[in-house]
Amino acid sequence: MSTSSIHTFDPFNLQHGSQREYHIKLQEVIYYGESRCREAVQHIRQANIRHQGWMQQCLKQELVSDQ
Repeated sequence: MSTSSIHTFDPFNLQHGSQREYHIKLQEVIYYGESRCREAVQHIRQANIRHQGWMQQCLKQELVSDQ
């Protein structure tokens, strides 16, 4: 008797038919986005408390994309 199992989709598993170049480009985008976010958060934390609210809202708008 066979057992059922659920396997999550791993976008970096090349067995799913995707190309290595796509994964390299995707990782570059992820690293860039993480670096940009880290930089923005650092500036927000160092800003005057009265400016942090609008700065956080700007970051939120940048992070949440409808596309």
